[in-house]
Amino acid sequence: MLTQPLGCAGALVVLVMALAALGADFVAPYDPEAIDFASMLGAPSLDHPLGTDAFGRDVLSRVIFGARTALAIGFLSSSSAARWAPSSASPPPISAAVSTSRCRGSPTSCSPSR
Repeated sequence: MLTQPLGCAGALVVLVMALAALGADFVAPYDPEAIDFASMLGAPSLDHPLGTDAFGRDVLSRVIFGARTALAIGFLSSSSAARWAPSSASPPPISAAVSTSRCRGSPTSCSPSR
């Protein structure tokens, strides 16, 4: 596990995000949708560690609750890509890359290869 320190760091970040997302109701200090006009655009403080937005909503709470959506989209997209990926993921042939690179100008300048 220590042979891949960047992999361990990435796994730790994902694990912390997942734990915060799962326990967002208990971890977030405020309701992410609660509007407080008295503290609009507040700077970071002890009450609001990341400050508040233009509607007075706590940014830290919104980040914690937003982790749910970010992780769901990330895991669903990567799992669907792994599911529908070809069994042998080989790069496309060079001829396909060369024939498409000739067509970068106007559509009339692209002639089919014979």
